[in-house]
Amino acid sequence: LLADCLREGGYRVAFAQDGQAGLERALELRPELVITDWMMPRMTGPDLIARLRESPLMDATPTILLTARSDAESKVLGTEVGADAYLGKPFNEQELLALVRNLLGLKRNEREVQALNSQLSVSIAELRTLFDGMRQGVFSFDHEGRVGGHWSAAAAEIFDTDKLDERSVEDLLLQGMDEGDLEKDVLARWLQMVFEVPSEDFDEFRTLAPEEIVQRRDDGKLRHLQLELRPITERGSLKQVMCLASDVSEQRRAEAEAESRQQSNQTQIALLRQISDGGAGLVRPFRVTVAYTWFR
Repeated sequence: LLADCLREGGYRVAFAQDGQAGLERALELRPELVITDWMMPRMTGPDLIARLRESPLMDATPTILLTARSDAESKVLGTEVGADAYLGKPFNEQELLALVRNLLGLKRNEREVQALNSQLSVSIAELRTLFDGMRQGVFSFDHEGRVGGHWSAAAAEIFDTDKLDERSVEDLLLQGMDEGDLEKDVLARWLQMVFEVPSEDFDEFRTLAPEEIVQRRDDGKLRHLQLELRPITERGSLKQVMCLASDVSEQRRAEAEAESRQQSNQTQIALLRQISDGGAGLVRPFRVTVAYTWFR
């Protein structure tokens, strides 16, 4: 009757005559679900389930314990040995099929979650490797301004801390900017409003944030950071913002030095032109002084 009910429900069924044979067949066939009677020769149902739970191949397989016992003590024992469900005799066919469907559905969901977790673990590991290989400081923050649990090694170096998750995005970006700096006021307002903006409008809103900020470090030196802000969405909703910060301080210092040299060169060129035109007021006094010293 049990086998007929399951076959009519579209399931393939394998039999065993007693508990020991049932254990051997289960380990051999590795079925998706095991239904066992309580009282069987050579091995009881609870003992069979307990042995299955000891096997790495079958420890997560759903089991149904079928018995005429209806006392609470028996149900507790069945649960303690690892039975997923307890079905009394005589059983209702519809109840049995519903129970089988539910257990198999839960098992299928569990496998999918495990697969997703495995992919996620790989993705996080790959992401960490990618982050650590980047010269940019990469971190993310949520709607409360909290920095997420993953950031690049460059971020820890740029912001002089290996504990970014103990600091807020305002602390990382705004601290060190001079009071009265317009870029500081704009960035502070942007950080306050970003999670109020619809995710589809993020790209347009992103253009309002400063592309570069200047911070004063503890040693008094200036740190120039180029910022790139990107959305992290989930089901169309903005969940986090990723910040890519590039330290361009050396580049800006080199540019300042080059500009200073250019200005100096332009000044020298202007003086030489004045000399060549004979109109420089300091030229004749210089020549007179030299001539006077020579003849003296």
